[in-house]
Amino acid sequence: MPADDTLKRQSAGLYATPDGRFRVSASDGLWYLTDTDHTDELGQPRLSGPYGTLAEARDAIAGLRRQAAKD
Repeated sequence: MPADDTLKRQSAGLYATPDGRFRVSASDGLWYLTDTDHTDELGQPRLSGPYGTLAEARDAIAGLRRQAAKD
């Protein structure tokens, strides 16, 4: 079954996927995507962005899922 990449509003400027893996947050009019399943070199959740719109951030989720599956 494919993952559900829809976003549910958690609070003002914060959205998450139903599985909780991805969070999208707004800062200064830009959107950032956090992948809680993968970490960067400092052990922090992987962050990507900025994205100009919430829709762009949402569309990036599927690509990040595919990329992580290859890693």
